[in-house]
Amino acid sequence: MPLKQELYETLRRSPLKVSAIADKMGAGESHLYKSTTPDSGVNFPLEWLIPLMNITKDYRVLEYINSLCGFAAYKIPTGGLKKGLVSVAELQKLLGELQTRLYYFYDHLNDAEKQAIDVQPIIKLIKDAIKALAAQKANVEKYAYGQTDLFDDGGGE
Repeated sequence: MPLKQELYETLRRSPLKVSAIADKMGAGESHLYKSTTPDSGVNFPLEWLIPLMNITKDYRVLEYINSLCGFAAYKIPTGGLKKGLVSVAELQKLLGELQTRLYYFYDHLNDAEKQAIDVQPIIKLIKDAIKALAAQKANVEKYAYGQTDLFDDGGGE
């Protein structure tokens, strides 16, 4: 899916009307709509991206851009120390299931079988594991360092 289609879908999925989103962004409704419409020829201003995501609470555009560039971004929970956390037992179960699926994928399937199977369940497991680990990382940092610095992840990585 092209980036512009993803932007269009962000507007379409939002329960807010385009006019309300445009008003909150300080943009013209027509310009916002046209700039997110595929094949419109109107460019979407980059400075609108973060406000669009924050107003719609839809960050799939960010996930899409990251995936195009070979990165993954996941929301790190803020607020209470336990918000968004899975228990250590649940995390262990999730990672065990992921390890089993990856082992099967890499060691038991030939190339043709790898291309023929639906890999979405494996990709979902990977994303779920990364999210759970990111939440655990944030929680450990809060315990160890108090409120973490915006520009320092505390681990030097």
